[in-house]
Amino acid sequence: MTGVSKETIVVLGAGATVALIAATTWYQYAKRKNRIPDKWMEVGTVGDLWIYPLKSGRAMEVEEAECTETGLIYHEENKFSLKDRGLLVYRGDNKEQRNAKNYSRLLLITVTTVNEKEIKLEAPNMSPLITKTLIENPQLVACTLHQGERQQCVDCGDEAAKWISQYCAEGDFTLRLGLGVRSKRSINSEPMKSLAKVYKKMQNEDLGIFSDICSYLIFNQASLEDLNKRLPADVSPLNFRPNIVVEGPEAYVEDDWDWIKIGKDAIFRNVKPCTRCTLINFDPKTAVPVPERRVLKKLQEYRLIREERKRELEGNAPAMGVYAGIRKPGQIKLGDKVYIG
Repeated sequence: MTGVSKETIVVLGAGATVALIAATTWYQYAKRKNRIPDKWMEVGTVGDLWIYPLKSGRAMEVEEAECTETGLIYHEENKFSLKDRGLLVYRGDNKEQRNAKNYSRLLLITVTTVNEKEIKLEAPNMSPLITKTLIENPQLVACTLHQGERQQCVDCGDEAAKWISQYCAEGDFTLRLGLGVRSKRSINSEPMKSLAKVYKKMQNEDLGIFSDICSYLIFNQASLEDLNKRLPADVSPLNFRPNIVVEGPEAYVEDDWDWIKIGKDAIFRNVKPCTRCTLINFDPKTAVPVPERRVLKKLQEYRLIREERKRELEGNAPAMGVYAGIRKPGQIKLGDKVYIG
């Protein structure tokens, strides 16, 4: 090898060896870090389970549910299975999703199942509407979710659109009802890309059907109790729209959980803190905001993200609860033990 000394070759070889060892060590570390733990510590029990069949709609309390990649699913024999945030309201003209920030009355719409093919919509001062979920010649619509992300749904027809519009928009027939279809969401799409750069545990499979960020929101009852001590009147867990409420741990310890196991099989990964917006100020029973945005303001006093890079991303949105992705599916029920790995 002309012009290259033996000493240089030795140095280059040693450098390559060091680089290889470093790369191998990092790979093994990353592999261990992302491996499901084999040891678990009990921290509490499941106190509440909630599914929100309609995004921004009324919560449905269940005793048992299936944990899947797209979120909780509630099964009843010989009936249509309700998926968490499996339905959404969107505008017929520009296909933009609408939520309770736009129409707070959405918070009072109840969705239940009638049979294998039909669901029932109910709301105050409205006649119930039974509508089909298996649409003949379904029309696929590409909706825009609240942060600009695109996601497909099946339009539920003119009758459902008229009912939703009459209730929420007082006869301005621009709103339509969409049923989620199994189309992949990606952390490389906007706005998920910026989140995934900071929250490294996020995966495509964590994003749910119409969830804002992730398909599971895990909540600690003790954290709510601590907040209520700081407020003039108590607020409900449903102000925060959790899926799984854990009873037993001390307040805010959920921030530091990584792996979470519930019951015998279901295993989750804590993906990111759930940062909050003005919706937590709305009373879930009346759809009326509490005075002076007190809930959000109080949380902003002591629950802002502290890590600099994450704070730059989240701004002044306070954290309450954790977003989680499923890593091993399973059935969970009220009273199940909750463990951390």
